[in-house]
Formats: sequence, structure tokens, C-alpha cells
Amino acid sequence: MAHTQLLDPKRGRWDMGKVNYIGSFAYANPAFGVRKETGIATPDELTKKSINVGCTGRTSQSSQMPAVIKNMTPAKFNMICGYRGSGPFMLALERGEVDAIFMNWATWKAKRMDDIKSGKYRILMQAGLKRSPDLKDVPLVQETKLGDEKFKKVMTFMAGGAPIGRALFGAPGMPKDRVEILRAAFDKMVKDKAFLEDAAKRKGLIDPVSGAELDKYNQEILKTPKDIVEAAAKGFGGYKKACKNCGGKKK
Repeated sequence: MAHTQLLDPKRGRWDMGKVNYIGSFAYANPAFGVRKETGIATPDELTKKSINVGCTGRTSQSSQMPAVIKNMTPAKFNMICGYRGSGPFMLALERGEVDAIFMNWATWKAKRMDDIKSGKYRILMQAGLKRSPDLKDVPLVQETKLGDEKFKKVMTFMAGGAPIGRALFGAPGMPKDRVEILRAAFDKMVKDKAFLEDAAKRKGLIDPVSGAELDKYNQEILKTPKDIVEAAAKGFGGYKKACKNCGGKKK
């Protein structure tokens, strides 16, 4: 939401600097996975072979991340967008309609872990400010050799929402004492044994972040230098030209 406020003010008509974060259940690093059939095993190889990348809406991470990579690096992406959510574009990946997708790691883990373990899909890189505990050997996009320093700063900005992840926040103007009560309750809940056991049964990713920490991440996004925000917005350029279904009927 902070990104939308900066990148698309006409749509992001709010002030995220005034919200009150309560806590986050887990980081939400998007992970870039490719089909085994592509033969691509490292991020560097994305510059050598053209692949189809599936995505949903224009403002989704599944679109924004690959669009910036496509337009700011030599990576050869042909974006196929317009799928109605992660379910349909996961099916497209399964069918071979697309070769790769950027999707929240928690979703990969919950729905495609067996396929990843078997080698059917390869996780080449992830977007975030730090590596997911489950993907310690998978580089962040800004750690790869795909782009220059400006690109790395743009990707760091774009990935700034990953540590905010699956979060709860209160409306602007919420009394401070209520914010503190809710934060304390959230922090207690995510350490509760029964809660953690239930989350494990459901394959839920729990790596909590406190409300105070989330406020800091949110403010860092909002303080991003104008030239980096503009470079990120420019990185979306060519989207409609590259996107087969943008502005038309959704799949």
C-alpha cells in the first residue's frame, strides 16, 4: 500500500504514514520459480533464453517484480498477464502455458513443496530485504548479477513490503493505548504453543514481526528518494505492450 501511494498517487489516495501496524505473521518474500523444462538453473541464465512469465493484475507482485527485471536488465521475459489470482496462474505453470512465476514463498511452500523437492520447479531467486529462513541458499534479486546499482536500489525499494508481509494494521487515529494492547496481544498469540502447532498442521509460515518494527519498514518505504521511485515507475514501462491480456478479458 505504501508502494501504491508513491507509485500511483491517483489510486493510492491515502497516507500510510498514519496507519498503526499491529504485527505480521510472517515475511512475504515473493519467490521466482521456473519449470524444469526451461533448463534454466541460475538467475544469470535468464539473460540467455526467452521465457514466458505469468502474472495476475498490474499492481500485483507477480507483475511488478518481473516487469522491473524485464525492463531494467537483459533478462528475456515475455509477460503473460491477466490470470485471476495465484490459482489460475499456478495452473498455467502446471500446463506449460507459462514457464515461470513470481509468487509468495508461503504459497509455494503450502501448495507446491513436493514439486520443488522433486525438481519439477526451481526457485532461482527471491525478493525481500533478507533471505527467507527456508531459502537461505537462494539469492535476493538485488544479490544477483542481473542489473546495475540503480536496479539493485529499485529492487530493494520494490521488496520493501516483504518484511511487512501478512500484517494487521489499525486505522489512522486509533488511540495509542489501544494500539499497544493489540500489539501485546498479537505478540503473545504468535508465541502460543497451541497456535503454533495449529499453524504447523496447516503448513502456515510463522515468522512474526512486531508492530513497532513494521512501522520502521513502512517509514523506510515512504522515505525512498524520488529518483528511485521514478526509476521503479519507469521500470513498469512497456507493460501493456508486453502483456497479452492487459485491458482485456481476464482468464
